[in-house]
Amino acid sequence: MVPSTIMSTSVVLVSQKVEREDNENVSARAIKQEETVPSTVISTPVAVAPLSSQTQAVLDDIELDVKVKTEGAKANLSAEEKERLKKQTELIQKWNIDPDTGKGRYVFRRACHPSCITTVLGGSGMDPWPVTKMDNEFIKPGQIYVAGDEGWNPYGPRFPGDIGFVCTSALKFMQDAKSMQAEFHLFVQCASRPDKKQWQGQSAVGGRMYVGKYKFVEDGLEQEIPFESLHAVYRRYVAKFIYRRAESWYDEGYRTFKSRHYRAAKKRCGGDEDWEEMNTQEQHYAAVEEYLIETKYTFQFLPVKFVGYDEALYKKLVSIDAVARSKGEKKHISVDPVELGRNYNYNN
Repeated sequence: MVPSTIMSTSVVLVSQKVEREDNENVSARAIKQEETVPSTVISTPVAVAPLSSQTQAVLDDIELDVKVKTEGAKANLSAEEKERLKKQTELIQKWNIDPDTGKGRYVFRRACHPSCITTVLGGSGMDPWPVTKMDNEFIKPGQIYVAGDEGWNPYGPRFPGDIGFVCTSALKFMQDAKSMQAEFHLFVQCASRPDKKQWQGQSAVGGRMYVGKYKFVEDGLEQEIPFESLHAVYRRYVAKFIYRRAESWYDEGYRTFKSRHYRAAKKRCGGDEDWEEMNTQEQHYAAVEEYLIETKYTFQFLPVKFVGYDEALYKKLVSIDAVARSKGEKKHISVDPVELGRNYNYNN
């Protein structure tokens, strides 16, 4: 059963004042290039409630991850941070190795294919946390699992057993479905850039990595992250989802004043020339971003705790050939500290 301390938590998007940063005038071309051009600008969650020990641990890990990936061997780490980083790297190499191949575990297709995650677990391939009608050894009707785009879950676990956040809206889906499940399967989308938390190597980009069964931490407190503070790639993920699937989230003001948001989007991207290089869909997404920034939308995340790894589910997905591919090659995660950006010199 879902812990009562979490059941009472508000799960709607809320408004919050966010200072506009002067450096937000990125061009549309730069946004398109986000998938391949590394950046040192990485958003970290800003807590707005007293922190539980679990939440503080997640925030500390994110801060350490950012420091090591952006500063590399020059990072000035304390003895405690060095020990924590070393332990994390050892866990990554332990949990992320496929017991059959001896290499990094495979990552999977989300949906839109005869063999994918939804083939086994059901639900809509577009929903970040689908409610399923499947009834098998892995999931029951009315239950949910988490498998959304990276933009919906940028602070999820990096490996089985890792700590992290999951968007509070996933809990709302559990409540609405009345599944009252105590735990859920969790997949994270592997990042496309080396400086992001979910970077699992080039051969894993875009695939969904299964990190096991998780549950919401009982004394976990919501952490609010303003939409505007998200990385540009994350903002675009969210804007695309809302434009395509959730237009009811807009208030009437969006439809009445949307031309204003298009003008703001054009200005933010650098003017007429860059704007004209964008296709119509990208212009729509950029306008939705302006709407969400203007209305100060904020996401809520809750800390989650590892329950266990369902090796049978992983093997089932492999057996039905749900493995994601790139140019015919099966995608899998890397366990090489150098490729993962975790090759810190512990004698430094």
